[in-house]
Amino acid sequence: MEGFYLDIESDALYLQSTKIWYVKLRDLDGKKELAVHPFRDKDAAQKIKDFIHSYNDGCLVAGHNLLGFDMWAMWRHLGIVPRVGKQGKDWLDGKVVQYADTFVMSQYLCPDLASHSLAFLSAGMEAEKMDFRKKLVEARLMIGNEPKGFEFSFYSDIMAGLS
Repeated sequence: MEGFYLDIESDALYLQSTKIWYVKLRDLDGKKELAVHPFRDKDAAQKIKDFIHSYNDGCLVAGHNLLGFDMWAMWRHLGIVPRVGKQGKDWLDGKVVQYADTFVMSQYLCPDLASHSLAFLSAGMEAEKMDFRKKLVEARLMIGNEPKGFEFSFYSDIMAGLS
């Protein structure tokens, strides 16, 4: 199946965010990848659009909370417009795609789970989600008693390990 995985890290949740720190797009078969830092790369939106349009129509666009955050953050901050279920199709920047949101799938397929977070779903797996706050404390970039969400208020190269 042709497509790619997408993940965005920003300075806050959607309504409070002012910038995107990092966008990672990775081919489902691992053959190509794009990592951009929109807060410091003025060409980031065009690079992302070029990546998207390098795929055939109908390709899969996958992510965790993709429809609840990533797509809307890309629209708000980068002008890359998603359309969900319009005319029986999904669209991204005018390209026909098929969205696959693992957060939504988890809620639908396993509604009784204690959590649908990526950390919970990946616990104990080889590709377990990193504890980003803990890594920032270990790197002495945070003390550890800051309010929840503070860890995303600044950029750190450790973010690249989140995707």
